This record gives sequence, structure tokens and C-alpha cells, in this order.
Amino acid sequence: MKNLVLGLVKGYTFEQIYPFVASLRATDYTGDICLFYSDLDASAVNSLREYDVELIPFTMGTVNLGFKRVYIFSLLQRIYHTPLGRLFPLHRFFAGLVNVAASTSKSGEEYLAKCRLAVKSFNVYCVRFPLYYLYLAQNRGRYAKVMLTDVRDVIFQRDPFDFEFGTELCVFMEDDRQKMQDCPSNSLWLKTGFGEDVLREIGHEIPSCSGTTIGGYQAIMQYLELMIDHMLPLKSHPSGMDQGVHNYLLYKQRLKSVRVFQNRLGPVFTLGKTVDLPTAFDDEGFVLNQDGSVAHVLHQYDRHIERGKLKLDARGGAIRLTTA
Repeated sequence: MKNLVLGLVKGYTFEQIYPFVASLRATDYTGDICLFYSDLDASAVNSLREYDVELIPFTMGTVNLGFKRVYIFSLLQRIYHTPLGRLFPLHRFFAGLVNVAASTSKSGEEYLAKCRLAVKSFNVYCVRFPLYYLYLAQNRGRYAKVMLTDVRDVIFQRDPFDFEFGTELCVFMEDDRQKMQDCPSNSLWLKTGFGEDVLREIGHEIPSCSGTTIGGYQAIMQYLELMIDHMLPLKSHPSGMDQGVHNYLLYKQRLKSVRVFQNRLGPVFTLGKTVDLPTAFDDEGFVLNQDGSVAHVLHQYDRHIERGKLKLDARGGAIRLTTA
């Protein structure tokens, strides 16, 4: 069986996606790449296909209000925050309706039906999870290991699966100098999704980034089910809410057979909160971890570019980060 790198892009130019696909194809990786896409022009689609990328179009669920069309997730948020929504748990009522509707599907299709409904009602940060589940369910038996990943701010230095992890679920930490309770975004996601009590309970933990997750096929499917089931009843889905759910599942020990990798010591180096630290390179120009090993995946490298610390070098067909 093959391995699979799975992502989603919406409204990007090919130039924004190019470092991702070109750097991955420049490694020893021989597996599949699949991207769900929306709002890409024809030239971007054609260019991506030159890198042997499977492209699957998707659309966000909308409803016609007569005077304009609005996203379903946006309409739901407005309803949940009306006086009626503040009095009654309408968000949980909606999740219950989805479960009831899915249960009317033919045997064996219940969860697929739930995902199809979730696709119509989730925002772009969360919609990828039911989309991924539907795709992987349709391709059962085809893939051994799967990487779920952001696209715009990810490049590869090695085959992302070229490390020992069996069939476990692998999650990757952010910088350990900032805990979730001290990060405005991470604390907002936990508090909004699960309340002040949960933030107090696990806020002292290091955030794990939901933008890169790797695992065996079955571990990924179980992870996706948990993510979807915990997203559906949420009252609010602010941008990035998937990371709040991801960390809730991790630190409330809902994830089984999970392996945690510390940042700058594993296959994924999340650079976002390390802009104040020097970046180490080897003689070939690869970015190094704290222990001198080459990081397979570089995530959130754009934060260093924005600060004028690093730049992308694409000379000779290779994609490398270099000092600015």
C-alpha cells in the first residue's frame, strides 16, 4: 500500500502552493498527494497536475436567504448567538439533528452521511476533517499511512513518513516556551469550545499544532471521527477552532495510541513561535533540529520570512530556506 499526503487549499495562487508540492516531490517520497481545492484558477489547477497531484473540488455549504446567499456555518453562528440561542442549547440541538438524519441512512453509511452533513455546515478550517474522512473511507485498503497537513506554510526536506512510528497517531508540539493559557489564540479556542474550566485544567500544557498530523490509516480515521464528533456540537467555530478541539482530545486523553513529538526534536519542526531563535543549517542547506538532525517537515516557516529572518531559495529546482 502507498502513503498519502492530504491537504486543502482555498483561494490560493499556484505560487503560494508551489513550495509545498515542489519540495515534497524533490524528496524520496513516492506516495500520493491529494488536495481538496476551491477558488483556484484553471492555470493553478493545471500546474498542480504537473506534480501528479490528485485534485478534488469542494464547495462550502450555502443557503439562499432571498436577498443573498450566505454560508450555512455563518448562519448557524448567528442563530446560536441570538437571544433564543443564549437561552437554549441550539448548537447541541443541531448536532442531534445531524445524528438523527445520519441514522436514517442505510446500514454502514451512517458516519458517511454525518460527514456529508458536516461538510455543508463547517467553516473552512474545520470542513477539511469530514472531507478527509469521506475520501479515506472511499479509498480503504489503498493507503498504509496518512499525513494531514496545512499547505501554504509547509515545505518538506525529507519524506515525511521516513521515521519510526508503526501505526500510531503522531502529533507535533509547538514551541515549549509558551503554554496554551498564555497564547491568545490557543486560550480563546479552548475557552470558546469547552469553557473556562477546561482552560484552567489543561491551559498549562504546551499546544500541539493541528496543522500537521501523521498516522497509520486506522489511527487517522479514528482521529478524524473524534474531531468531527467534537466539532459538531460546538456553539462557535472561530478561525482555527480545529486546534482547540485537537488539543482538547490530546490532553483529555481521548486519543488512543498517540505518540507526541516535541518541537525541534522530531520529524516536524513548527517554526511559528521560534522567530527569536537562530536557525541552524547543515552543509547542504537543510534546516536542523535542536539535536542536529534534519527536520523532515518545516511548518509556519513564513513567520520567519515576514520578519525578514529567512527567505525561500528555489534555485536549481530545490526549495530551501536560507538566511535573508
